[in-house]
Amino acid sequence: MPHFLPAVAIGLSMLSLGTPASAAIPMLNGTCPGGLEVHADEGGPVYVNGRETTLKRFNDNYYEARDAQTGTVVSITRTPDGGVQLSYTGPRRANGVCTLGTPASGDPSSKPAASKPAAMGDALLGACNVRAGKQGALVTRVPVNDQVTELIVDYPDGRFLCMVRNDGLVQSLGPIRKR
Repeated sequence: MPHFLPAVAIGLSMLSLGTPASAAIPMLNGTCPGGLEVHADEGGPVYVNGRETTLKRFNDNYYEARDAQTGTVVSITRTPDGGVQLSYTGPRRANGVCTLGTPASGDPSSKPAASKPAAMGDALLGACNVRAGKQGALVTRVPVNDQVTELIVDYPDGRFLCMVRNDGLVQSLGPIRKR
């Protein structure tokens, strides 16, 4: 039995080492087209026009906050450089990119994400649309590295994740949420 205890202790210490740190909702304030005000404290919850939303985590870098009263969905994306991108989809196919303001804490280290020029975003969305065979609306765009960009696109049949090289070659296109 004494030789068994070290194995248990090693196993328990391995469990604590193997648990990855989880990224949480960042503190943010944003304004979206149509007069939507978005606020989140570090770790959540997320509020749209003062109402608490239902939060769905897809991974450590992508969350969706749903305002049940209006049907608005706010997409929150953490970028590789530590920034944040915010976009929304609302009733009657309303959608757009939101403007991030200074976080409520006034923390100068927080910064909005750098984005690619609109022309490149349009070309990448066009490549995803060609691959999908339908017109989609850009929800968010996140550079993965120097060669690949991740687009989240709304199509009539649902929201899709499109991984596209910056030269326009689509690597993958798959559904995130069906309508």
